[in-house]
Amino acid sequence: MKPVISVLVVMAAALGVVALAIAGGDRQTLVSPPDAVAESFARQMAGRRYVLGLRYLSPQLRERIGEEELRRWFDPVRQQLGVANAVDARLEWVERDRASATASIDAEHGRAILKLDMVSRQGLWVIDDLPADVPVGVRHPARRESAQ
Repeated sequence: MKPVISVLVVMAAALGVVALAIAGGDRQTLVSPPDAVAESFARQMAGRRYVLGLRYLSPQLRERIGEEELRRWFDPVRQQLGVANAVDARLEWVERDRASATASIDAEHGRAILKLDMVSRQGLWVIDDLPADVPVGVRHPARRESAQ
């Protein structure tokens, strides 16, 4: 009987810690941090999964931007890049309910950088605005000198 009570006490304590974290406004331990959200969003854009990319946008941004707008925003970048090889993101800063993260998409023809501003809504980090410009560094294939 003692082992069962010990297990129940440990489970109750763990649930209590989770409840305190949620009540205290946890924005990174039990939810995806801003850089993970930025990376996931960039993966959806690189994979042409625009409908899935919408889930990372704030409700206010989704009211203005739908799947077609997202496609028009990112398709020119994706076409320049070619097939994506790797996606990575890093956290720039976090301050209370606002954050910024930068995602990079490395692809066969270059690299794109997405600087994403985020807000915490209902305990989740969401993208609050899309950058007007997505810098793309294009790699040019090495030129071959003709043999003479």
